[in-house]
Amino acid sequence: MSEPMSPTRKRPLPRLLRGAVGLVAALLILLDEVARPLFRPLSRAFGRLRLVEAMERWIGGLPAYVVLACLLVPFVVVEPLKVLALVWIAEGRVKAGMLLLLLAYLASFLVVDRIYHAGRDSLLSIGWFAAVMDRLVALREAVLAPIRRSATYKAAVEAGHRVRTLLRLRLGLSSKRRGA
Repeated sequence: MSEPMSPTRKRPLPRLLRGAVGLVAALLILLDEVARPLFRPLSRAFGRLRLVEAMERWIGGLPAYVVLACLLVPFVVVEPLKVLALVWIAEGRVKAGMLLLLLAYLASFLVVDRIYHAGRDSLLSIGWFAAVMDRLVALREAVLAPIRRSATYKAAVEAGHRVRTLLRLRLGLSSKRRGA
C-alpha cells in the first residue's frame, strides 16, 4: 500500500496558480498606488464636467444590479489590459506595454472608478459584492502595510509633500482655491 499524499504534494498546481495570481494582484495594487496620484488631477477635472456629473447622479440612482452591470462592462475590458501590458513588458515590448498600461490606468481612473464611486452605496448593498470588496481591501492593506511602515516610503511621501508645496508656491496656487 502506498502512503496518502499530503494536500500540498497532491495538488501543487492550484497552490502555484494561487501564488501567481497573488503576485500579479500585488503588482497591480502597487502600480495602482503609484498611478493614482499621477492621474488624480485629471480624474478630478474630468469629474467636474457637467456630463460626467449628470452621469454620476444617474448611476447613483440606479438599482444595485444595474450599477453592477454598468461597472462590469468597462472593468472586464480595462483590468485584463493591465495584465496584458505587464506581459508585454515582461516579453521585452516595453514601449507598447507601458503605453497600454498608461491607457488602461487612464480608462480605469476616468471610467471604472467614477462608476464605482457613483454607485458605491448601491453596490455595497449586494451582500456578496460587499464581501468581495472587504477581501480586496484586506488584500490591498496586506500588500501596502509593510511598505507604508518603511522609512523609504515615509521619506518618499514627505518628499512628495515638499514638491507639491513648492509647485503650489511657484504656480501661485493656494489650498483654499483647490478645495483642500
